[in-house]
Amino acid sequence: MKTKKDNTEMYRELMKILSKYDLDSDKKEQVNLVINKINKKDYDKYFEYINTFLEHNRDFTDKKLYHYINSKAHYDKAKDTFVNNFQYYMKLRDKTVMDASNDLYISYSTVNDWYNGRAYPRPDKIELLAKYLNIHTSDLTEERTTKVPVLGRIPAGIPNEAIEYIDDWEEIPASWSNSDKEYFALKISGTSMTPKYQDGDIVIFQRASRCDNR
Repeated sequence: MKTKKDNTEMYRELMKILSKYDLDSDKKEQVNLVINKINKKDYDKYFEYINTFLEHNRDFTDKKLYHYINSKAHYDKAKDTFVNNFQYYMKLRDKTVMDASNDLYISYSTVNDWYNGRAYPRPDKIELLAKYLNIHTSDLTEERTTKVPVLGRIPAGIPNEAIEYIDDWEEIPASWSNSDKEYFALKISGTSMTPKYQDGDIVIFQRASRCDNR
């Protein structure tokens, strides 16, 4: 949840970006229109896209800018998903970058760039890698998921014995489980948190020993 401090920081970052460029009031308004559409929790990433765009474009509309940052976000998301999956299946198959380079007759630097997220392979190369790893192409291009328990309504805290009352299971990105963090889900009951959360929504929590009230 964004706090007042977060919003102030976001505004300052936006002003810093706009001050770098000689934009008239109309262009500043175009940028503001786009800012109002983006996911605020990822504002730092989107501000980076906006900064890159403005470095090379002075004549633009809000639609052009919005299309650019959405395309960049989609590309980066696809690349991150591929990298996570490629690394996962390479380790699962006990393969190294050098192995893939030698076996597929592709330069080491190219495979290494794919493996470390410095480049994103073409569709035909993704298909080649999938065959090499004996998996489907979707195993490389779609986000892997794992499941966490959906616990029922618990009025105060999450005691250990609550695991006995699992209502369902909810999928989360598998990359979240590649750490010592533990997650669980709760189903919202009632309308006291509307409009942010609706009755019946599933919310994912990271288990912690304490909870700060902000």
